[in-house]
Amino acid sequence: MSKLTTMEAVEPPQLRRVRPAGRPVGHKPTASKAGGRRGRPSQDDYAQWVIAVARADLFQLEECAPLAQLPGVRALARDYQRAILPTGAAIRDLLDEAVTDVQALCLVSETLLAMRISEFLRIWYREGDTVVRVAVELKLSRSYIVHTVQRRALDLVAKRFLDLAWRAEVSA
Repeated sequence: MSKLTTMEAVEPPQLRRVRPAGRPVGHKPTASKAGGRRGRPSQDDYAQWVIAVARADLFQLEECAPLAQLPGVRALARDYQRAILPTGAAIRDLLDEAVTDVQALCLVSETLLAMRISEFLRIWYREGDTVVRVAVELKLSRSYIVHTVQRRALDLVAKRFLDLAWRAEVSA
């Protein structure tokens, strides 16, 4: 019989914890939320990923595999290949461009909701402040900001981001 090292004697072998459905604990389902289908993620799945990482730092963006696979992100990451985190920088640039485009559209629109969306994006995204500050600045309830303004603003940003990211522009 082989001699046990001190580490083996102290710690028992790690058992793999299993969920009741039989999947390992760290398992990420490949199916989308809607309908439990497999295969390519839907446009809504991509939009949810964009919304989830809207204010993430470059390290978190670098690890966002679903968005990193989009053609526009890959093309831009190739341009940033000398950067420390090229994929994160590419996603951040596309997010910044999407926010700029939505703000410009809102300023041209001149509706009250559009103006609120533009201000929300300025305070929440550009300045990195809280929804509470947005509510104070706009003299609205936090609930209204979250359920109306933020939701619409992030939907528009996600849509614009995906429009930009699906385009594969190769730089000369």
